[in-house]
Amino acid sequence: MNFGSQILGDINKSFWFPESASTFSDQVDSTYFLILWICIFFMVPITICLVYFSIRYWKRKGEPAESQVSHNTPLELAWSILPSFLLVWIFVKGALGFIDQQGAPDGSDTVGVKAYKWGWTFDYGNGVFHPELHILNEQPTKLTMRSSDVIHSLFIPAFRAKRDIVPGRFNDMWFNPKVASGKVSDADLQAALKDAKENNGGVFDRQKYQFTEDGYRFHDLYCTEYCGKDHSKMQTVVVVHENREDLNAWVKKYGGRQEGQTPADYGRLL
Repeated sequence: MNFGSQILGDINKSFWFPESASTFSDQVDSTYFLILWICIFFMVPITICLVYFSIRYWKRKGEPAESQVSHNTPLELAWSILPSFLLVWIFVKGALGFIDQQGAPDGSDTVGVKAYKWGWTFDYGNGVFHPELHILNEQPTKLTMRSSDVIHSLFIPAFRAKRDIVPGRFNDMWFNPKVASGKVSDADLQAALKDAKENNGGVFDRQKYQFTEDGYRFHDLYCTEYCGKDHSKMQTVVVVHENREDLNAWVKKYGGRQEGQTPADYGRLL
């Protein structure tokens, strides 16, 4: 737990940032709070001095100015050299976090991502495609991303992870989630499904109910590179499963025609 997070922990959870839900979010938040407190540390005395000097040395028009000291070598060296150590500290901390985010560790899960105007398709292998990103808690996950049209950018605020997706090439990003998604009760899920069927033409609105059609709570995933008319609608969700069995069961559910599933239902799912 870093110093800034200890002081602003409640703000971090409720106002300042989304929930801290990956190992990267701790790095990013601590760097942010480091810069924030340095800025506050310097801003307060500078503002006080600015107000004091404006009052202390205010003169009416025509009054002679007081004598001025034009040069102070120790003072100028101090305010030039000492802050440079803080700048180096900020750079090193930011660079270490950036380097850590570049290469996924061995044994990471891999999910393919296709971005297009205006949506997402996630490839789980063996012909399983879905518009939601489902991953395993406390397991590094690597996304191999491509665009079918223009530049997009995948951003998961709760993970503090963002990477552009450029047409004509593959871009990678990885993260390690640390907060599993909860599930709603069967009663709440059935009530939402019924409401969607009766009042929304059968379309399940995840943002309205704040859980997926399978009953999982989620983190938001956005495109943050303006990509045209419906850019603002290019969003989906990230579900973090508690264990491998639960994730595999979800993948299997969308991996082929299920027992008792009619051809019409399977076609609608596809």
